[in-house]
Amino acid sequence: MIPMRGMTLRSKLALMFVSVCVATFGVGGYFVSASAKEALELEVGGRLEFQARAYATALDGRLDLLGSRLQDFASDGFIRDHAEALLEGDRVRAVLEGELQQHLVQNKLSIEPAFMDLAIVGPDGALVHTTGSSPADLPRGPHREGSPWFSNWIPAGEEAPHPRIALGTPLHSREGRQPLGQLIAWVHPGVWIVGALQTSGFDSEASSGRPGLELQDAGGQRLAVHPDLTTSHGPGPDSELVRSGFGLRLVNAQGSQDSADALHHSFPMPAAGWAVHVALPGEGIRAAVAGLQSRFMGFGAILSVVACVLFLLPMSFLTRPLQHLASAARRLAGGDLEVRVELDQKDEFGELASAFNMMAGAIEQRTHHLESTADALREGQEALAFERDRLRKVISSMRDGLVVLDPEGQLVVHNDAAEPLLEALRTERVELTSHHTCANAEEERTACRTCLFSPDVGSRSCVVEIGGGVFEIHATRLAPDARGLSGRVLVSRDIGDRITQDERQIHQERLAVLGEVAAVMAHELNNPLAAISLYNQMLATELPQHPGLQENVEVIQRNVESCKRTIRDLLDYSNNQTPDLGAVDVNTTVEDVTGFLRLLRERSNVRIELDLAERSLEVNMDEIQLRQVFVNLLVNAIQAIGADGGEVRVATRAEEGYAVVDIHDTGAGIPEEARQKIFRPFYSTKERGEGTGLGLPTARRITEMHGGTLQLLDSSPRGSHFRVRLLLDTAPVHETTALPTTP
Repeated sequence: MIPMRGMTLRSKLALMFVSVCVATFGVGGYFVSASAKEALELEVGGRLEFQARAYATALDGRLDLLGSRLQDFASDGFIRDHAEALLEGDRVRAVLEGELQQHLVQNKLSIEPAFMDLAIVGPDGALVHTTGSSPADLPRGPHREGSPWFSNWIPAGEEAPHPRIALGTPLHSREGRQPLGQLIAWVHPGVWIVGALQTSGFDSEASSGRPGLELQDAGGQRLAVHPDLTTSHGPGPDSELVRSGFGLRLVNAQGSQDSADALHHSFPMPAAGWAVHVALPGEGIRAAVAGLQSRFMGFGAILSVVACVLFLLPMSFLTRPLQHLASAARRLAGGDLEVRVELDQKDEFGELASAFNMMAGAIEQRTHHLESTADALREGQEALAFERDRLRKVISSMRDGLVVLDPEGQLVVHNDAAEPLLEALRTERVELTSHHTCANAEEERTACRTCLFSPDVGSRSCVVEIGGGVFEIHATRLAPDARGLSGRVLVSRDIGDRITQDERQIHQERLAVLGEVAAVMAHELNNPLAAISLYNQMLATELPQHPGLQENVEVIQRNVESCKRTIRDLLDYSNNQTPDLGAVDVNTTVEDVTGFLRLLRERSNVRIELDLAERSLEVNMDEIQLRQVFVNLLVNAIQAIGADGGEVRVATRAEEGYAVVDIHDTGAGIPEEARQKIFRPFYSTKERGEGTGLGLPTARRITEMHGGTLQLLDSSPRGSHFRVRLLLDTAPVHETTALPTTP
């Protein structure tokens, strides 16, 4: 019905009359032809049923006769004796097979033309003897004890050029007590079918009315038989044409003659458990009644054309007023509110035109009222939009974060500066804790969220840490709405920069105090160090040439110089003094520092393992400062291990233009919360009085000042791993022998 929406009324009326005529004569013709066809099909179906019953009776009887004939063969004492001897493995097997072959061919196969070959199968299914060629996969039986059995259709193969079946019967010894297996006969289907049908006296009919014959086995396979083999005037069962397999072919369900158009009937064959199918093509049967329906349809079409011509004139009086109304409706839809329909008729079409005119007037009046209302609303919307945009600009331009929540805690308004606070509001995975101790909080994290975001809590002002940042937040309740519920307004300000600046100011003040203290210490310590150096030099000139004592004197002198240099570096910490640069071998410096710390590591029962590069690693930097870097790192490693003893491993290598020094210790490791702070001046994880907090910051400052880096790569309860990277000197590198490992 949907395609008729675009048709005119005239076309619809004409189509209605045509449909009535065609339907009347078409349906009548259909029922008349269907009745005739049904009667004809009943008559033909009865004939096919008789034909199928006759075919099934003849074929089943002939097949049962073949089974009885094979049972007679199996009762032959000669066959039994020879089969028993072959099964027992008689030594004259060749003689027995020859005698049995001659007996089966001359005395058995010559009796029954339908038998192609005979075979004896043992109780285990193995082939004992055959008169011809038998397939390796022999059919098995019996279906019923003591009765012959029939196989399904066996397709053509190397053994036979046409389909065939196997007929079998049990074979026993002469006394009947010992089963010898089975006697199997290969049945030629053409000889069996032609002999059975010609013997029964079936006569030929016209080729167009001759039914087709198919034999279906128990497995569903069908053998199609050519119609020429089912008549008395066809070739005989002994003819070469029949024995060649003419007119016999296996078909599947798709290739069967039982199509939807054919008339067919089936009848069972009880002896073999098969079925006979006969069929006739439907085209010739239905041809006699096919013309009735066409004649009825043609007569209905002629009457439809005549009816349309007769109705053209009165339909014009109906369609003209409707066309006027449709044109006026289209103009009204296009915006012409003054359109009216003028009809002088007093019938239903006149009343319809009057109602249309009243509707058009009401629409015109309502439209003018709506236009004036829309103008007023438009002006109000523009004013509201201006105020809304101005408020949004003010909120978005605020450097402080603004968040407005409704009474249910849902977000209403926010700006970009409030993103950290929004993230904490959306998910509880973002850490939110008070920057200062909150006396009213039992669980700080939950208490901060409840205090800030709950609409039931009053005004609050607090400093909170959110995701690593520090924010000052002011939370205020909104005025209650019509339901008596209040929302919440939160204003946040990032004060992390202010706290960082305060810490920097404190650090500067600490450095100023350090400068004053360093000046006093330098004055107080330089004089004792000068006296130690003087007396050490005098001791060196007076000592005999004793290697052990001479080495101790040199160590004292180097450490006096190192103390002087440390005091000078402390004074230069904030002055950025230029170091005394020169070529320094990293491997030699590491060995020197290891020897210098011998007493400290032996007292702590710490062993230092050196894995130094085979080549010299020369860097361009201050030798005293480089020694100070390694002294600070190794002293920290020895102190981290403690008095229980352990191991420090130092490894050096060259890597991409850098000298890399890895220092591993087996100490207790650095706490996770302190790993980001260990390079800050005056920060120390040691107890008060054991460290100043300047060792690692000074070592990092020295390496960075010379273009290198100092990093903490790993730290765990099993130890820590520091790495120093220093730029290699661009001067040519000399190969050296491997350095000895210091125990």
